[in-house]
Amino acid sequence: MDLSGRVALVTGAGRGFGRAIALALGRAGCELAVAARSADQLVAVAKIVQGEGRHAIAVATDVADESAVTVLIDRTRAVFGRIDILVNAASPRGREAFMATAPPQWRDLLATNLTGAYLCARAVVPIMQAQGGGAIVQVTDSRAVRPDGGMSATAAAHAGVLGMVRSLAIELEPARIRVNALCPRDDADVDEVAAAAVYLAGASITGQALEIA
Repeated sequence: MDLSGRVALVTGAGRGFGRAIALALGRAGCELAVAARSADQLVAVAKIVQGEGRHAIAVATDVADESAVTVLIDRTRAVFGRIDILVNAASPRGREAFMATAPPQWRDLLATNLTGAYLCARAVVPIMQAQGGGAIVQVTDSRAVRPDGGMSATAAAHAGVLGMVRSLAIELEPARIRVNALCPRDDADVDEVAAAAVYLAGASITGQALEIA
């Protein structure tokens, strides 16, 4: 899919699925802002994108921190002038039995997975509305649909994200903003996940949750 001329913002882009998605979007023609907590990993990703002929910036960001998200959005707009695609791939997992999950761990998982997704989407929606449209792709987890035992915090966070995606898709459809979810298993092929994210970023569908085994 050719996404030339579009600006994509990818969170969780330092490693794993987020990194693969950022690189795939660059190869599809996007200019990129990549965000994650680890600055070193981000810089490495941005250098790869730049080496393949696309403009990329790296912004170290904790997506659970509203002020940090504001800085990320402001920096992206200052450099590129617009944001056409948001991919929220900052989605940590935790494996603990329910009674072994301490309240701070529960809060941390929900903060990054659910609150982080909310903060990033809330920041870009007005921009996309002013531009006449856009695409939000939320990378969640297969456990949002098919939860495992021993992962209640992760399952709760990702199920919440999936509910938000489906509601937002309906709410934002009149503004031509498409909102979809990508639900891979932990061991899903990263290239398949990246290809699916590029597809959702460009396809004329909304309110969908793609599972990748």
